[in-house]
Amino acid sequence: MRCTKVRKILASGYLDAELNPKDRQILDKHLESCKNCSSFKEELKMLRLSFEVSYPKHPPQEIWQNIYSRLLDDKALWEKKRYSFAVDKIRMFFAFRPVFAFGVVVVFILGVSFLARRALVLKAVGEQLEILDYSLNENNKDSLFSFGTEIEEYFL
Repeated sequence: MRCTKVRKILASGYLDAELNPKDRQILDKHLESCKNCSSFKEELKMLRLSFEVSYPKHPPQEIWQNIYSRLLDDKALWEKKRYSFAVDKIRMFFAFRPVFAFGVVVVFILGVSFLARRALVLKAVGEQLEILDYSLNENNKDSLFSFGTEIEEYFL
């Protein structure tokens, strides 16, 4: 095993007994043969021991009070923002309501005019078809498209 990898393992899990037995055995073999890594292990042990021996420092009570008051202020601010967010959404809806109503009216007028125009066009086409049918019917003497055949029959 390489020394760099051994040092990483020593710093991360060896001293905390987080390695599985197989990896720990391989690591112990390397430490027996390598003086640099074994001295690094001893340095880490001393460092850990110094942290265990040192007394814990307790912050003053006013620091906890400051943290607690800031948390309460942040909570109140968040509640206010959440409420104002909902109010802003409602205001935006009502602000665009006249624009939305205008758009609906425009679409309605365009739809009605399109349908009315379509009805007029269909009526005009129907009337033209009736005229054409009447004109092409042979029984009608007053046809629009008689090409003078009655006059020719009169003279013959």
